[in-house]
Amino acid sequence: MSLAFYNDKNPVTGRSVLWWVISFFMVIFIANFFFIYFALTTWTGLSTENAYEKGVRYNETLDQGAQQKKLGWQSRVVLTKTGQLRISMLDRAGQPLTGLAVKANLIRPVIEGSDQQITLRETTPGIYQAAVRLSHLGRWRVEVVIGEQYRLRHDIELK
Repeated sequence: MSLAFYNDKNPVTGRSVLWWVISFFMVIFIANFFFIYFALTTWTGLSTENAYEKGVRYNETLDQGAQQKKLGWQSRVVLTKTGQLRISMLDRAGQPLTGLAVKANLIRPVIEGSDQQITLRETTPGIYQAAVRLSHLGRWRVEVVIGEQYRLRHDIELK
């Protein structure tokens, strides 16, 4: 019988088989170590903070959405060429909404760590504005937040 790895100089012994098995498992352990290391030190995959709590309160979120829809408010978001984020707020009748405390969360969906939260001030009736400095080109999500009564998401494109 002729085996490629067997010859009279290096016969297969229990010790050589043991080293082959140990070597095999060492390669597996080293590969797993690197997979675990990179899994723990790179992106967490977490896209929503407190996802479980938000899921439990989903019915509350639906109720808030229904109440917001009853208000009939309309918002429009524009990023000007001068770097101003401008949000216009109108009521159901198309009249400007004044005296609101408007905040905006600017979220870059594909790059972690570049999100911003800004407070806008009213420049003219129903128009709220703030200077922003967006760090990356591309699509940004703007979440307009007015207290607990209004929350709406818009998308803008920075070219």
